[in-house]
Amino acid sequence: MLADFRSVEFHDRYQFVTQRLLAEYDPALGLSGLPDDVRRQVYDIVYYYQNIAVLRLADIVDDEMMALLRVRVVKVWAAVGPFVLREREVMGTGGQYLLRGLEDFASDAQDMPHDTVNRLMQTSRAQRTWRRRRAVLRRRAALRQAPPAPVPPSGAE
Repeated sequence: MLADFRSVEFHDRYQFVTQRLLAEYDPALGLSGLPDDVRRQVYDIVYYYQNIAVLRLADIVDDEMMALLRVRVVKVWAAVGPFVLREREVMGTGGQYLLRGLEDFASDAQDMPHDTVNRLMQTSRAQRTWRRRRAVLRRRAALRQAPPAPVPPSGAE
Protein backbone atom coordinates (compact mmCIF):
# COMPACT_ATOMS: atom_id res chain seq x y z
CA MET A 1 0.00 0.00 0.00
CA LEU A 2 2.74 2.44 0.85
CA ALA A 3 4.49 1.78 -2.46
CA ASP A 4 1.34 2.95 -4.25
CA PHE A 5 1.33 6.17 -2.25
CA ARG A 6 4.91 6.92 -3.30
CA SER A 7 4.23 6.57 -7.03
CA VAL A 8 3.80 9.52 -9.36
CA GLU A 9 0.91 7.71 -11.02
CA PHE A 10 -0.97 7.49 -7.73
CA HIS A 11 -0.62 11.23 -7.17
CA ASP A 12 -1.68 11.94 -10.75
CA ARG A 13 -4.83 9.85 -10.22
CA TYR A 14 -5.47 11.58 -6.88
CA GLN A 15 -5.15 14.97 -8.54
CA PHE A 16 -7.55 13.93 -11.32
CA VAL A 17 -10.13 12.66 -8.83
CA THR A 18 -9.97 15.64 -6.50
CA GLN A 19 -9.60 18.40 -9.07
CA ARG A 20 -11.21 17.31 -12.33
CA LEU A 21 -13.77 14.56 -11.71
CA LEU A 22 -16.67 16.79 -10.63
CA ALA A 23 -15.80 19.44 -13.21
CA GLU A 24 -15.75 17.02 -16.14
CA TYR A 25 -18.37 14.37 -15.26
CA ASP A 26 -21.94 14.41 -14.02
CA PRO A 27 -22.50 12.62 -10.69
CA ALA A 28 -25.80 11.34 -12.13
CA LEU A 29 -23.63 8.78 -13.94
CA GLY A 30 -22.79 7.15 -10.64
CA LEU A 31 -19.55 5.20 -10.64
CA SER A 32 -20.61 2.54 -13.11
CA GLY A 33 -21.56 5.13 -15.73
CA LEU A 34 -18.11 6.69 -15.86
CA PRO A 35 -15.86 5.86 -18.83
CA ASP A 36 -13.57 2.90 -18.13
CA ASP A 37 -10.35 4.91 -17.87
CA VAL A 38 -11.97 7.41 -15.50
CA ARG A 39 -13.60 4.68 -13.41
CA ARG A 40 -10.23 2.92 -13.14
CA GLN A 41 -8.60 6.07 -11.75
CA VAL A 42 -11.46 6.66 -9.33
CA TYR A 43 -11.45 3.06 -8.08
CA ASP A 44 -7.68 3.11 -7.57
CA ILE A 45 -7.96 6.15 -5.33
CA VAL A 46 -11.18 5.39 -3.43
CA TYR A 47 -10.29 1.79 -2.66
CA TYR A 48 -6.82 2.81 -1.49
CA TYR A 49 -8.39 5.05 1.14
CA GLN A 50 -11.22 2.56 1.76
CA ASN A 51 -8.57 -0.03 2.67
CA ILE A 52 -7.00 2.37 5.16
CA ALA A 53 -10.47 3.01 6.60
CA VAL A 54 -10.98 -0.74 7.04
CA LEU A 55 -7.59 -1.05 8.75
CA ARG A 56 -8.66 1.74 11.08
CA LEU A 57 -11.93 -0.03 11.88
CA ALA A 58 -9.92 -3.16 12.70
CA ASP A 59 -7.64 -1.10 15.00
CA ILE A 60 -4.63 -1.93 12.84
CA VAL A 61 -3.99 1.76 12.19
CA ASP A 62 -4.83 4.50 14.65
CA ASP A 63 -5.97 8.09 14.62
CA GLU A 64 -2.44 9.19 13.82
CA MET A 65 -3.00 7.80 10.32
CA MET A 66 -6.25 9.76 10.08
CA ALA A 67 -4.37 12.89 11.12
CA LEU A 68 -1.75 12.29 8.44
CA LEU A 69 -4.31 11.67 5.69
CA ARG A 70 -7.00 14.04 6.93
CA VAL A 71 -7.00 16.59 4.11
CA ARG A 72 -6.60 13.97 1.39
CA VAL A 73 -9.46 11.77 2.59
CA VAL A 74 -11.81 14.73 2.93
CA LYS A 75 -10.97 15.91 -0.59
CA VAL A 76 -11.44 12.43 -2.06
CA TRP A 77 -14.86 12.01 -0.46
CA ALA A 78 -15.93 15.52 -1.49
CA ALA A 79 -15.12 14.62 -5.09
CA VAL A 80 -16.49 11.07 -5.24
CA GLY A 81 -19.30 11.28 -2.68
CA PRO A 82 -21.95 12.46 -5.16
CA PHE A 83 -21.00 9.63 -7.55
CA VAL A 84 -21.10 7.06 -4.74
CA LEU A 85 -24.49 8.27 -3.49
CA ARG A 86 -25.89 7.98 -7.01
CA GLU A 87 -24.34 4.53 -7.42
CA ARG A 88 -26.05 3.40 -4.22
CA GLU A 89 -29.36 4.52 -5.76
CA VAL A 90 -28.58 2.70 -9.02
CA MET A 91 -27.72 -0.48 -7.11
CA GLY A 92 -31.11 -0.31 -5.46
CA THR A 93 -29.91 -1.79 -2.21
CA GLY A 94 -31.32 1.05 -0.16
CA GLY A 95 -28.32 0.70 2.13
CA GLN A 96 -25.19 2.73 2.52
CA TYR A 97 -22.74 -0.12 2.09
CA LEU A 98 -20.80 0.94 -0.99
CA LEU A 99 -17.65 2.71 0.25
CA ARG A 100 -19.21 3.27 3.65
CA GLY A 101 -15.85 2.94 5.37
CA LEU A 102 -14.42 5.73 3.23
CA GLU A 103 -17.45 7.92 3.89
CA ASP A 104 -17.15 7.46 7.66
CA PHE A 105 -13.37 7.93 7.57
CA ALA A 106 -13.81 11.22 5.69
CA SER A 107 -16.53 12.35 8.10
CA ASP A 108 -14.36 11.57 11.13
CA ALA A 109 -11.38 13.28 9.50
CA GLN A 110 -13.47 16.35 8.69
CA ASP A 111 -14.71 16.54 12.28
CA MET A 112 -11.23 16.16 13.78
CA PRO A 113 -10.27 19.57 15.19
CA HIS A 114 -6.90 20.98 14.17
CA ASP A 115 -5.71 21.00 17.78
CA THR A 116 -6.38 17.24 17.91
CA VAL A 117 -4.34 16.75 14.75
CA ASN A 118 -1.50 18.78 16.25
CA ARG A 119 -1.72 16.93 19.58
CA LEU A 120 -1.68 13.52 17.88
CA MET A 121 1.31 14.45 15.77
CA GLN A 122 3.22 15.89 18.72
CA THR A 123 2.41 12.89 20.93
CA SER A 124 3.46 10.56 18.18
CA ARG A 125 6.76 12.38 17.72
CA ALA A 126 7.41 12.22 21.47
CA GLN A 127 6.54 8.52 21.57
CA ARG A 128 8.87 7.75 18.67
CA THR A 129 11.68 9.67 20.39
CA TRP A 130 11.05 7.87 23.68
CA ARG A 131 10.96 4.44 21.99
CA ARG A 132 14.32 5.10 20.32
CA ARG A 133 15.83 6.35 23.57
CA ARG A 134 14.46 3.36 25.50
CA ALA A 135 15.88 0.96 22.89
CA VAL A 136 19.33 2.56 23.21
CA LEU A 137 19.18 2.34 27.02
CA ARG A 138 18.17 -1.33 26.86
CA ARG A 139 21.04 -2.16 24.51
CA ARG A 140 23.51 -0.39 26.81
CA ALA A 141 22.14 -2.21 29.85
CA ALA A 142 22.34 -5.53 28.05
CA LEU A 143 25.96 -4.87 27.10
CA ARG A 144 26.84 -4.03 30.71
CA GLN A 145 25.23 -7.24 31.97
CA ALA A 146 26.67 -9.52 29.32
CA PRO A 147 29.52 -11.68 30.58
CA PRO A 148 32.85 -10.83 29.03
CA ALA A 149 33.84 -12.92 26.06
CA PRO A 150 36.24 -15.71 27.00
CA VAL A 151 39.86 -14.98 26.17
CA PRO A 152 41.58 -17.91 24.50
CA PRO A 153 44.64 -19.22 26.35
CA SER A 154 47.92 -17.97 25.00
CA GLY A 155 49.51 -20.24 22.50
CA ALA A 156 46.19 -21.80 21.48
CA GLU A 157 45.54 -21.91 17.79
